[in-house]
Amino acid sequence: MTILKKIGDGIKGEMIYCVFRRMTKPVLISRTHKHRAQMIRIKGLPAEAYIEKPIRLKKLPDNFR
Repeated sequence: MTILKKIGDGIKGEMIYCVFRRMTKPVLISRTHKHRAQMIRIKGLPAEAYIEKPIRLKKLPDNFR
């Protein structure tokens, strides 16, 4: 398993599991079009995050161009 430790390192997944001691209040942020998302900042000694479910990529049909 790769462990990222530098500022700006990130992970992406459909489901992410976090272990931490404290978190900030959720803040609404804008995403694509009119969709909104929430953002929090987690703190811990250390704060950890793991991907429980990776992003699924859809396959295009062979006759699609």
